Amino acid sequence: MMNKAAYTILPVIIFFLHFSNAFLIASQKLAHSKHLKQLMTSAEVSSTASQSQKANEDASAGQQSGLKLHHCSVATGNIQNSLKFYSLLGFRDVNRFYTIKDGLPTKACWMELNGGGAFVELVEEATDPLADIEGYEDESPKRQKALNLVSDEHMMVLGLNHLAIDVTKSWKAIAEESKKEEGSNQAEEVREERMKTFLSALNEKSEKQFQKSVRLVIPPAQQMIGSQVFETAFIADPDGTLIELLLHMKTLPQELEPDW
Repeated sequence: MMNKAAYTILPVIIFFLHFSNAFLIASQKLAHSKHLKQLMTSAEVSSTASQSQKANEDASAGQQSGLKLHHCSVATGNIQNSLKFYSLLGFRDVNRFYTIKDGLPTKACWMELNGGGAFVELVEEATDPLADIEGYEDESPKRQKALNLVSDEHMMVLGLNHLAIDVTKSWKAIAEESKKEEGSNQAEEVREERMKTFLSALNEKSEKQFQKSVRLVIPPAQQMIGSQVFETAFIADPDGTLIELLLHMKTLPQELEPDW
């Protein structure tokens, strides 16, 4: 039979055993929870890294296989006049160089539109350097203005027809300036006659800087393309190249079926 001391210490031993077992189970659960959290964090990091890597790979693949329009080339009889004209529309010359045409060195230039990666290449048609010598017979082809592609005679000519420039942001800047200077009534008039206002400002700028007017070929008209409504007009550069001006007016709330 157990003595009194044994009866006294036995509950303590049992409590200690229960406490130790509970502590061991709690420690195991905590260790398992930490391990599981580490696994989940590692999986999330791995997934994020995988997604980032895939995005980078897709971007890299797009850059490697994708194509983009670099420039359109415009022949000119006087490259200095063309430089002035295209500067009115926001183009800036970024590279001036010589190229060879018909065996003769000729001036050329890349002009970029507002840093957006869209270029126009101007190439000056070279004249024979001996043409001014008395008695020299210049048999080379003579330079001509661009065909008037809106005339009845040439409107069916195939091939590159015109350049197109979005002037919406420029018009908004003009409208905002007009609102500040002349009040709401003038701003409303500017809003109603958007393209006309832009053309007027463009012509005023040209006359002020270069003492030349901008030639309007086709007056402003509305054009709906899908759910987008534009106002358009056509002008010509100094050599007769057609340039379409696009001004976004609004987007219709509903999607429309293609016209054809």
